[in-house]
Amino acid sequence: MSEDQKGEIIRMLGVPIVMFHERYLGLPTIAGKNKKEMFKKINERLESHLQGWQSKLLSKAGKTVLIKAVGQQSGQVLVGKRRKQEGNTLVYLGGPRNKKAGALGFRDLECFNQALLAKTVWRLALHPESLVSQLLTAKYFPQSNWAGAMVGEKPSFIWRSLLWGRDLSCTGVRWRIGSGNRVRIWEDKWLPMPWSFKIATPRFLLANTMVNYLMDQAGERNVRYVEDNFLLVDVEKILSIPLGGGNSEDAAIWHICPNGHYTVKSGYWLGREIKQLDMGTSSVGAGSASNFKNYWSLIWSMNIPNKVKLLWKACHSFLPCAERLFKSKIVSHPGCGRCGGPRETVLYSLWECPSVKKVWKLTWLSV
Repeated sequence: MSEDQKGEIIRMLGVPIVMFHERYLGLPTIAGKNKKEMFKKINERLESHLQGWQSKLLSKAGKTVLIKAVGQQSGQVLVGKRRKQEGNTLVYLGGPRNKKAGALGFRDLECFNQALLAKTVWRLALHPESLVSQLLTAKYFPQSNWAGAMVGEKPSFIWRSLLWGRDLSCTGVRWRIGSGNRVRIWEDKWLPMPWSFKIATPRFLLANTMVNYLMDQAGERNVRYVEDNFLLVDVEKILSIPLGGGNSEDAAIWHICPNGHYTVKSGYWLGREIKQLDMGTSSVGAGSASNFKNYWSLIWSMNIPNKVKLLWKACHSFLPCAERLFKSKIVSHPGCGRCGGPRETVLYSLWECPSVKKVWKLTWLSV
């Protein structure tokens, strides 16, 4: 662009010439190798909010609200994997986040960031005519697509982050069958069967055989052929797929949402499930864990202030009983100071101590 053209644009729009913007939405526009220095100001801004004098006067319930309102909103703009483990913070921020699973309801920022990045990848894949999509396609995968894109040589920080979100979006994407002439029977994901979405029957046709091979000339399923050649588990799923007719096109959809469109909420849920599967604590198919959902819901639905909900702390052994204080070397003896019992555990201090039982007898429980 010539200088005359630049001057004409400046006069028309009334804007100055800027070589490059140092920051956009609080983040530097150029990401170097030093990621610690890059996110330093975000950490400083977050700590200034959480360590102010006002937060010192809040109860634990108030500090929980402060972290959700300030800490999580500040952390969700990050575009990479960041973990922070400081002492007992993992007691509240680690493990399950859902209140029905016995936690405080904190959001997993790592999974939430990945869900946001997956949303960006979803939009770029749906709009290949956009300038950003064309730029990334020409640079990183000119002969492939988003599903087959690789890191490549000298990838940028943004591209690495997008691939991280791509991995999540590809996990929940499958084909919706229309005409069936774009989807391969064994190679592509098209069965409504999470999370592989693929045929379990051993391949007996060519690898590039399309799904329309299982249809007749009218575009309907060849039920007899499917039942005779595929496993029962595949037959049930194949026959349950609603066909769009021969005139409709095959389309990639997000399996989790009924309308087939990706949402950050569903992506976050899938990211949490994948993370818990890796840890061996997934809620999918966990019958014993589901038995406690009503129990935890009852605790959180009590019509009392959050700061006096001691039952949640008692279930997680967070109360400062003598046994815990003794293990932390705060007191010299783990015994009960009221009745002289040998060990004052959380259960003992709230239920088994003779002095506490006298108090319980005065209530409606009458134990």
